[in-house]
Amino acid sequence: GNFQGQDVVRIASAHPATPRFVGRKIWEAFVAPDPSPEELEALASIWEKSGGNLRQIMTALLSSETFYSRRGAVIRSPLEHAIGSVRALNLPIQDQKFYQSIIPALTSLGHMPLAPTDVSGWEGGRSWISDGALLTRMQMSAALTLGKKIDVPGNLKDLSLALLGSENTPHRAVLEGLSAPQQAYLMMISPEYGLI
Repeated sequence: GNFQGQDVVRIASAHPATPRFVGRKIWEAFVAPDPSPEELEALASIWEKSGGNLRQIMTALLSSETFYSRRGAVIRSPLEHAIGSVRALNLPIQDQKFYQSIIPALTSLGHMPLAPTDVSGWEGGRSWISDGALLTRMQMSAALTLGKKIDVPGNLKDLSLALLGSENTPHRAVLEGLSAPQQAYLMMISPEYGLI
């Protein structure tokens, strides 16, 4: 037929498989790579009751106990690593040098923004972790922090909260006495920062 873009979206969202498909994608992106049938069914039920209202689905998911209890199960992509670092540390991104240091690292990690290898996008998950990828992440973290002014107000607890989501870092003894850029660098290369 003569369908417009809105027609395609309406037809696809009305398909019986859509609530579970979208629920799985949302779950894998925000909670963990392995939703149980019950967890998937809960999201599908919200989809069906709300007519596919993503705001209601995300509100239910992000306020659930499961979301908080499974924290740290999603591996941060290279782009999430870079953007999360910039945002958490309030780094200025106006200069060309910033982009010249980050884009090659993202390309080396196989995550060039807006340029996946094929139409399915990036595989994600464990594919982001390898010995070479960890070394490149360390280099990118060094470029973002070492020799820079870190503009996170407060102290080590605030920096830990901004980067790791907790004031109580297991690395406190190692980080005490270091400069803010050194602390930020060590937190950003920790396994805890690599997980969402």
